[in-house]
Amino acid sequence: MTTLCLSDRERAAPPLIDEARALGPCVVSSLASAANHFDAAVCAIIVDGALLARAADRAAVRALLRAARRQACRVALCLDTDPVLWPTLALPGSAQLSGRAHAEDPMVTAHLQSFLHLCDVVTGSEDDVLVAGGSADLDDALRLARAKTNATFVIELDEGRYRILEHGRLHDVQATRATIRAGVARALLLGQSTLECIASPASQSRIVPRGPWSGALPLSSQHERERARSRAPAHVLVPAPRLRRLPSRGTLLVSTDLHGNLDDLRALRRRFEALCAERTESEVHWVALGDNVHGPDPGARQRLPAWCDYDDASAAIIDELHHVESTHRGRVHLLLGAHEHGHLGGPHPRRFWPDEVERLDDLLDDEGRGRLYTLFARAPLLASSPSGLVLCHAVPDVILSAADLEAISLDPTRNDPQRAQVLTSLLRTTGPRPAGEVRRWLAGLGDGPSLLIHGHDEHAAGFARGDGWMCPVIFGAAHADKRCLVLDLARRYDSSETLIDGREIVRLHEPV
Repeated sequence: MTTLCLSDRERAAPPLIDEARALGPCVVSSLASAANHFDAAVCAIIVDGALLARAADRAAVRALLRAARRQACRVALCLDTDPVLWPTLALPGSAQLSGRAHAEDPMVTAHLQSFLHLCDVVTGSEDDVLVAGGSADLDDALRLARAKTNATFVIELDEGRYRILEHGRLHDVQATRATIRAGVARALLLGQSTLECIASPASQSRIVPRGPWSGALPLSSQHERERARSRAPAHVLVPAPRLRRLPSRGTLLVSTDLHGNLDDLRALRRRFEALCAERTESEVHWVALGDNVHGPDPGARQRLPAWCDYDDASAAIIDELHHVESTHRGRVHLLLGAHEHGHLGGPHPRRFWPDEVERLDDLLDDEGRGRLYTLFARAPLLASSPSGLVLCHAVPDVILSAADLEAISLDPTRNDPQRAQVLTSLLRTTGPRPAGEVRRWLAGLGDGPSLLIHGHDEHAAGFARGDGWMCPVIFGAAHADKRCLVLDLARRYDSSETLIDGREIVRLHEPV
């Protein structure tokens, strides 16, 4: 059994290297030569966290660790958030008096968290874990980081004091650094409990259980482990209004699911820009109802050529949406869909690919992932206007008030069962609903809404409507039948019948 230690340190010894060598063969390798040493004899990999500070190295480490997981290798990540490596974590001189060792940088948090699900053990100082969790409070940072992984966390609080989270239970440990490192290395190589390896009679360590970890339950099943890996970087789960209120006048373009179709997005963009040119630009708004990303695999393209005969351009769609939203700040409103939610902590969709979130993450570079988080971190779940319109991704079937809506978190670990049910309803419930049900749901929101416009569904005709609801279709209709809506925000819409095909209901690919 060989341990492979990944590190590019030229002078200082890589973390855990001496302890690993004491237990068996150990190879220290740079990333450049790692492939030459990674073979069937490797049973454990130790990653020097300093490697994650460079974008090119992050990609190489991620690829190697995924290969290691397929080979059932155990992985330890030794966090290193030294501001010398991560310059954005350096505090200005005045801030150093606050007692904090690092500044906050959401992007660094995102980078670190994107590796946690690939690890069995994560070690680091208290400051390292604060950065990895994206919080100034250790318990909160540990909860947020732990939501990404089932790994054991070994946290050095100060000289001789550690906190260990393993199998869903927290322990305070008093031991020498040598004892802790030896225990971690032994547990990694042998697949044993870290606490049991530390608590040998000769170690003279003192372990005090703190009880079950309330931040995240231990993950026992494969399904639960997969859900844990879907958790988003903590920095994106920021408080934000869940309801976007539109103005009482102007023109509104409404689009639904794109699923990675760049041609459809560019047709929408041309229409939006034409509306801006024809009318007062500041009064033209565009609401996209979610599921813009994750396109068809080759099998779907063969089975459903009328809908799916295009290349998945989700990465390009993220870039283009980011550009449009930045250029027309405050007038392009991207509502959250189920597929975007997968990148923010929700379940990973598997409509086309085995794991669509992981696939898109692999296609995006660091800047692309940052754009995705920026676009959807504060995405509303609903939009409404004084004209009686309510816009949402799916067809909600759980009655709620505006106050209920604002209490929802995009982080599944923060919602109670009722809020979780509401979030699922807003993002994943399909239509059509029974007569009167949508109107009862609209009445629960208050302020007199009268018409729900939603996406998520597929209708070959290009749109469908019913009592209190309207669904224009882009993905789910043939190219010539795809529809979007162009609405007058100063006009009252009390029924879907007030929307006329060829007037408010517009064929997407008709010349502008």
